[in-house]
Amino acid sequence: HNIPPMAIDASRRLVTVQRQLLQRVQPLLTDRESLFQTCQPVSSRLAEKLLLSSYKFHSGFGCSDPVQYKERDKIQPLQWPLNTTYPLLFNQYVYFFATKENRDSFMSNPLKYLQQPKPSPKLPIKIAVVGPPKSGKTSAERFSQKYGLERLSICGCMNTVLNNQGHTDLALKMKKYLVEGLAVPDELAIQCLMVALMHSTCSTKYVLDDFPKTLEQAELMSSNRFIPMVMTELKMDFQEVQMRGLADKTNPHMLHESLEILKTADFNYRKEVVLIRSYVQEQYQNWLVLDALKSKWWIWEKIAEEVSISIKNISTYLE
Repeated sequence: HNIPPMAIDASRRLVTVQRQLLQRVQPLLTDRESLFQTCQPVSSRLAEKLLLSSYKFHSGFGCSDPVQYKERDKIQPLQWPLNTTYPLLFNQYVYFFATKENRDSFMSNPLKYLQQPKPSPKLPIKIAVVGPPKSGKTSAERFSQKYGLERLSICGCMNTVLNNQGHTDLALKMKKYLVEGLAVPDELAIQCLMVALMHSTCSTKYVLDDFPKTLEQAELMSSNRFIPMVMTELKMDFQEVQMRGLADKTNPHMLHESLEILKTADFNYRKEVVLIRSYVQEQYQNWLVLDALKSKWWIWEKIAEEVSISIKNISTYLE
């Protein structure tokens, strides 16, 4: 029953019959090795039940997409949660795909994708982005969604500790400064960041938004062995900062700052970023400068390209 029937109208001209026959046979020749292999698409809910009951097992690709791995997409998007994937059963294993098109490609010739080397252990993808006010740092959220990275900010990490772990010694130390109207010291802020990184979703993939802001923070990151794979600086002059600030005032859904606030923030940033850039480049040679006037798509494609190069070099070294 696995042999596909094929009907050709032989009453037409010989040239036409030959062309139709070749067109119908060509896919079978291309995928000849998998001609008698059967795949079964299933729902994400059923796939999860089969795995939980041990009726089926994870493949060697885990939750990664075999088709994307075949295309050598070094930054593998996280296939999670499972209800956003396109699962498939092949023999006793469950395979997950990022798109329906990838699943269809796998079904046409599963052995083509299974004969490739199994994925090596995933390398942690750690990115930091800094830049002047209005430079587009918050577009990190789009990048994090595409590749399944957790977006972290130092304020968000501190709020998480205060709201969810208020009884801890770290939270109590922070509250002592806050009730007196003082800024939380960098040492405590870094500890909040380390707490966030203990979470499983943050330990392997994250985008750090607008940090470090000072040389002291960069040195604390280094002393705590907290070293991003790529540290990106979005470069933009103050005239563009002003123009974007004025544009935000016309948008009722955007928070906007006064010109004085933007000037102060921009001055402080430019004073510190020179020191941070020099320190990071000297220690780790992973500082990437990008033009913030380019489109968000261009910026994040360049970051992804730089990360892919780093992952490839590390993978080659480990092999």
